[in-house]
Amino acid sequence: MILERYIIGHVLGGILVVFIGLVSLFFIGDLIVDLDNVGRGDFDYTAALAFVVMRMPGRMYALLPAATLIGGLLGLGRLARGSELTAMRAAGAPVSRIVGAAMQAGALVIALGLVVGEWLAPPAERLAHDWRTAALAGQSGAGSGEGFWGRDGRRFLHFGKVLPNGELRDVRMFEFNDEGRLAAAWRARRAASLAPPVNDGVPAGSERGPEFWRLEDVELSRFWSGGVETRRVASILRRLPAGADQLDRLAARPRWLSLPEIVSYMHYLRENGLRTAHYDAALWGRIVAPFSTAAMLFTAVVLVLGPLRRAGFGSGVVVGAALGIGFHILQKVVSQMGVVYDWFAPLAAAAPVAALGLLGWWWLRRATA
Repeated sequence: MILERYIIGHVLGGILVVFIGLVSLFFIGDLIVDLDNVGRGDFDYTAALAFVVMRMPGRMYALLPAATLIGGLLGLGRLARGSELTAMRAAGAPVSRIVGAAMQAGALVIALGLVVGEWLAPPAERLAHDWRTAALAGQSGAGSGEGFWGRDGRRFLHFGKVLPNGELRDVRMFEFNDEGRLAAAWRARRAASLAPPVNDGVPAGSERGPEFWRLEDVELSRFWSGGVETRRVASILRRLPAGADQLDRLAARPRWLSLPEIVSYMHYLRENGLRTAHYDAALWGRIVAPFSTAAMLFTAVVLVLGPLRRAGFGSGVVVGAALGIGFHILQKVVSQMGVVYDWFAPLAAAAPVAALGLLGWWWLRRATA
């Protein structure tokens, strides 16, 4: 146990140093980029700083695999340069014990990463962008969406904006008949969600299914064979194909959603016959992320035990950075190709991780041969 704790301490120490360095660099870089918006609307230096701080949990989660790889190389490289790994093996410690101890450190890092990535990052990302949008717009007309579509059978709806308080702006509906011709349309300037009436058969507080909305400043049009009938009303009640929570998810990017929210929204998309490839890729990318971090650390351990046993600090950083960047690019390319060509999402997400793991296993075989 003393040996395991010693190795774990060095691995965690290396990861922590690299992680702090990467987060600090990206914090400064993000702040510099966002300072260009200072002066627009209510966006001042305080708003820029708040936006960058709120985005940090997401940045930390995204940087974790690279920090684990480079930190693992540095922490174990220090033991290798001092011939401590050689002494451990000479004393009878098998390679599997050294690898196992390093992977225990990785398990702690992965557990902390899951807490940040699933509980802190999604709501923080959403809050950050709502804050930024509201500040840039001077608190007027701000929203988390810039126009998106929904479908409910033969009805197609366009939502101009979803405001942070759950209201909708510029809502349009187009309904087609059995022959595929436009039968009716309406446009509402504003919409607010209401609790479904008890006698409507929709359970109060239901999280799924259509919900009632109050539409204000509405223009209604019906299309007949002989012309168009148009009228305006101050307000009406209508049932939309989703509640405020689902529309909020529709306006949000996948990285702003937790895994349960992604699964729930994918179910909604499938119910309405809409494509889910983008969210499939996001879902499986999140599921595979812990394995990606583990594969990074495993590769770092194998490199230190083999090709980089006597490498210096600079060599370890260069190799780690090159391998991390290459792996990140490969993941992004395969993920996007999976969306475009409709590949099996679990395979597209797992293939780069499996390739990295097999490469590490091959290097380990060579190091211990």
